[in-house]
Amino acid sequence: MPQKQLSDRLLLQIEVALDQDCDCSRTLSSQEKRADRLGLTRAEVDAARARRGFDVHTAAAIDFACAMASHDQTRIFAASVKALGVGLSMDQLELIAAVSITKSMAATEH
Repeated sequence: MPQKQLSDRLLLQIEVALDQDCDCSRTLSSQEKRADRLGLTRAEVDAARARRGFDVHTAAAIDFACAMASHDQTRIFAASVKALGVGLSMDQLELIAAVSITKSMAATEH
């Protein structure tokens, strides 16, 4: 049985973490509206902005996404081991890596 994909809630928390340094009011406003629609609390959004999560899966996913964005191979390896250890699948890590790469490419275009 295939592992479940990433939830919209988790994807948004990863996006918020990757946009931690963003000061674009339009981007932040859009993220806030999406968070409200998805039922994320203010505390969950604030935690994601601080690159943390309230549960081990979210925290590991955010840590892995941020490691990917850092391009630090040692950090990526450690974060992937941690993520796999808490139950994320390789398929999920590949999806998170794709999000990180896409966000990184978009940031360099601005």
